[in-house]
Amino acid sequence: MSSQPPSSPTVLDVGAGVGAMLHLVGSSTGGRLSIVEHPMAPGSLIEPHTHQLEDEYSFVLSGTLGMLLGEEEFEVSAGRFVAKPRGVMHAAWNARSEPARFLEVISPGGFEQLFPEAKRLFAGPVEPSADELQALADRYQIEFHIELVNDLIDRHGLSAAVRYN
Repeated sequence: MSSQPPSSPTVLDVGAGVGAMLHLVGSSTGGRLSIVEHPMAPGSLIEPHTHQLEDEYSFVLSGTLGMLLGEEEFEVSAGRFVAKPRGVMHAAWNARSEPARFLEVISPGGFEQLFPEAKRLFAGPVEPSADELQALADRYQIEFHIELVNDLIDRHGLSAAVRYN
């Protein structure tokens, strides 16, 4: 790993009120870790999912987030950390009326490249197919648990989240 001067983060709108600011990518850390900041609009949801390769450590910078970690739901306010080990399902949402932001340390690095890929998939004139979305999930060895999404939306009033039929 060589030392590098600080650079501006890559800023992406991931959709449905969630952003991704790539502060440090795995290719610049020898694959050891990446650091991503997620701004979340009121009513937004990061869908329940499980990583097979990465551990994530989230630090809430502002606002309050709802979290699902395994089967436990709780709130995390600014200044608090949450550890999300690989193999454990997790989700995050902003049920408050003000925006929230959290910083995520992901180890090992590399998963952060999912965000630009997802942005490209959703940038076209047609929504990506289920096969395209599954291929993206397979590349990063994550499993989405969409069967839980509608219940989270209903129970927490998540107006910016995408509902599944």
